Amino acid sequence: MASTTSQGQLALIPIGKKKVKTGCKTCKERRVKCDEAKPECHRCLSRNRYCGGYGIWGGGTINRNTVQNSFPSSSNDSETPRYTVREGILSPLTDAPFADEDKKWYLDYFTARICGRLASVFDSPFWGHLVQRAAYTEPLVCSATAALGAIYKSREDSQDLMTHPDRTNHHHRLFAFREYNKTLSLLRSRLLQNDSASRHVLLITCVLVTAFELVQGNHQAALHHVNHGLGVLFVYDQDQHSRISRPSERAKRHSDGENVIEPFFRTMLLSTLIGGTPISSFVSFLDAATSLRVTIPDKFDGPCEARRALDALLINALQVTEKYDCSATEPVSDDIHQKYCRLQRAEKAWIAAYIHDKPTLISKSNFRTIHGVHLLQMYHSMISIMIAVAPCVSEAAYDEHTSTFASILSQTVSMWDRTGFSVHEPHQRHGCITGPRVTLELGIIPALYYTALKCRDPILRRQAAKLLMVAPYSEGIWHSVVVARAALAIIELEEDNYFNGINFISNPLLETRNAETIGLPTLPVHFRFRHVSLVLSAESRTRGKLTYWKPHNSTGYTKMVLYFDFTDIKGL
Repeated sequence: MASTTSQGQLALIPIGKKKVKTGCKTCKERRVKCDEAKPECHRCLSRNRYCGGYGIWGGGTINRNTVQNSFPSSSNDSETPRYTVREGILSPLTDAPFADEDKKWYLDYFTARICGRLASVFDSPFWGHLVQRAAYTEPLVCSATAALGAIYKSREDSQDLMTHPDRTNHHHRLFAFREYNKTLSLLRSRLLQNDSASRHVLLITCVLVTAFELVQGNHQAALHHVNHGLGVLFVYDQDQHSRISRPSERAKRHSDGENVIEPFFRTMLLSTLIGGTPISSFVSFLDAATSLRVTIPDKFDGPCEARRALDALLINALQVTEKYDCSATEPVSDDIHQKYCRLQRAEKAWIAAYIHDKPTLISKSNFRTIHGVHLLQMYHSMISIMIAVAPCVSEAAYDEHTSTFASILSQTVSMWDRTGFSVHEPHQRHGCITGPRVTLELGIIPALYYTALKCRDPILRRQAAKLLMVAPYSEGIWHSVVVARAALAIIELEEDNYFNGINFISNPLLETRNAETIGLPTLPVHFRFRHVSLVLSAESRTRGKLTYWKPHNSTGYTKMVLYFDFTDIKGL
């Protein structure tokens, strides 16, 4: 007995008196020293425990199924869970200490059903890991995440009510708005805390409330949250650089914070690729190591590495294009020419590595991310055109890349053939099951919009615009049907009845050429617009304006503005 008592004292004294301020969440709760290894600490790993990670800064066990005794059993362990968390997704949410049972249910629902949809066809560290860890440790993020899960469930059940009118989804909707209002209240109080960690939480929350408003169709409120998030991001970026002087430390801090910046980075790219906003407007938000790196590895270890390298190519292509566009007013420096040559080599290196590693990339993908592997190739096609025509002053340069534009369209249709649900009736059934199609990632919209504007083959550009209408969905604030209608408006204005009387095939999924359209020429150069910008109204994403530069008497260009109103689009 004495031995047992002594053993008990040895176990109690260190745990009861020792204060543990650092380490993973599991070690801090157990009040034991943590070695703070990442992604999961060695102490938890050696004892087959679940490592709770280091809060919103990452780390922790990725797959709960690989460990035992992850959490203490709860009183309702006997109940069968309604949703099962997918393998590979971290979900410590059900044991969030500040969440009641309803909130835990919506958090689990968000993890199991919504994260993948918001991440689109890529593994997103933000949606797959960061949001879930933050929801476990931060009441503000927990409320925002639960609200988003509840509004998705409400919208899903609204679809179900069409076939089962006797059911009701009032509970989900009421819960969603209760938690959303709570989020806004907590958000206001958190704004008063002027420290880096608080800004980190604010950025995560801004993304969640933006997604909440987009699912609701509230474009104006979503835009407000995006702008607010960009303001917080600017302060966050300045803070990261002002606190750290050594480049190596700066790179480490960037690595810690890059996941939270990811959704804003995608928002910036969408604004440039679709809205026509100059990429130079966002330079202060882009880390120099990212925006200038053009070195491509000999092989890609996985889809995420291939995507990061392609992101670098895209940023550089946009920057170089902008520099060459300004060459009429200020000469292009030798540094830009050298960067352009490096960019050309990097583009060829990327596609060579991609083709070599594509079977491996596919083997490392799941049913969702395998489409991301194919989407990377589509984006490379677009980027290769951007790079090739960057130094050219004439819009005729795009004619040399008609076959590449055609490949973008064929790749789109092939991807849809693989999904099995993206078009027509199967797509509608999928929508009923999974709710509204919203993502904050880059999908097919920029590549198809670019094709509709820059490819002057009359059949291909119409097919590109109409493909955007086949499976309506949103990438950020940009709805595919609105973008398609804007592209068709530009096509009509630019062609100015040049192809009047020609009957084009309306179904973009069928063979697009018939006896009447075979052999049609491309649009003559003196018709072609430049620098098209799509600006949405603050009040509605179905209204806005198109600005473009129209050729004027072969001596120059005149800036034109077209206001549009697409409020007849159903479902927006």
